Amino acid sequence: MRVTKVHSFKLGNSCAVIGGVSEALRAGELSVVGAPTNPCYHSVSEEKNITKSQMSPPGAKQHASVQKRDSAAAEEMLTLIRQSLKTCHTPGDVNWEGNVPHVFVIMGASGDLARKKIYPTLWWIFRDRLLPENTIFVGYARSNLTMQEVRKKCEPYVKAKPAEEERLEQFWSINHYVKGSYDARRDFELLNQELGKLSGERTNRIFYLALPPSVFEPVTTNIRACCMASGTAWTRVIIEKPFGRDAASSEKLSRHLAGLFKEEELYRIDHYLGKEMVQNLMALRFGNRIFGPTWNRDNIASVFISFKEPFGTQGRGGYFDDFGIIRDVMQNHLLQILCLVSMERPSSTAADDIRDEKVDLDLDLRARVGWGLCNGL
Repeated sequence: MRVTKVHSFKLGNSCAVIGGVSEALRAGELSVVGAPTNPCYHSVSEEKNITKSQMSPPGAKQHASVQKRDSAAAEEMLTLIRQSLKTCHTPGDVNWEGNVPHVFVIMGASGDLARKKIYPTLWWIFRDRLLPENTIFVGYARSNLTMQEVRKKCEPYVKAKPAEEERLEQFWSINHYVKGSYDARRDFELLNQELGKLSGERTNRIFYLALPPSVFEPVTTNIRACCMASGTAWTRVIIEKPFGRDAASSEKLSRHLAGLFKEEELYRIDHYLGKEMVQNLMALRFGNRIFGPTWNRDNIASVFISFKEPFGTQGRGGYFDDFGIIRDVMQNHLLQILCLVSMERPSSTAADDIRDEKVDLDLDLRARVGWGLCNGL
């Protein structure tokens, strides 16, 4: 049975790395999307085979041996991922800079998305040494919190094995928190001063906007005015979905951002695309010789996409009252999955080619829905 396999390829403006390991390891712990400044075009793969008898040992000693081999396989795959990230080079673009300081700023660090998704993900890639060594993390939000209080909020989601406790302490030691509003320029000037104290002058800066869309405009305006990296360092702004309430507000936000940043400085993200199965859809469809030829209308009668969560709003009631669950989920998470499941094979994994196929599918769906409505279907 094959237990390790690694693929890396350029997916949009990111270096996407897909991995699969044996069931003895945590699901998704080796599935990583790199920063938008590390695009790559090549692929790396490594495979190992373990017989069925080795996977089902009769005794405890053999079981321990299998666990040891699984651990070695996981470490080997991590080594491949690290090599892949460091060798992703695109002419004319910024690539892996292992010796340059980086600061990752989580805007909205006290929120639900930050504690459930962003901080756990940052911990996983820090734990697996998939980041430049001199990287620090800074949380920014309106709540009057200490870093210890932020850590306590994240504890149910940021977990570590006993052997990883020391590494976890290292992770939290490079985390910091700054309180400030989202519409006051003075607070962003203070944030910039704090970033300078923590990371020095020539530091690459990444701002992750884990915020409601209502504050995207003032936050990005203040980042541009006060917090851009200086000298030869670069700045990137990651904007979470939903990207506007409707077409008009989306276009307005796009015009606003275009007036502040270059396109290569922006990275629009839907965090649902970071889920392991969603990441694997393109490889499953277009890189699998078994599924690829049969994934078509001649062999598939229908596709059913279900979305289930075993919890309620959990403090997000105000957001859902204002924005709505349909806008939050259907036009983002589910539409993206629909595109990956249904779109034609892109000519390459370049961002523009993937986008073009998604747009073609969207236009086709609109035409089909319009025809169905006109004919009473």
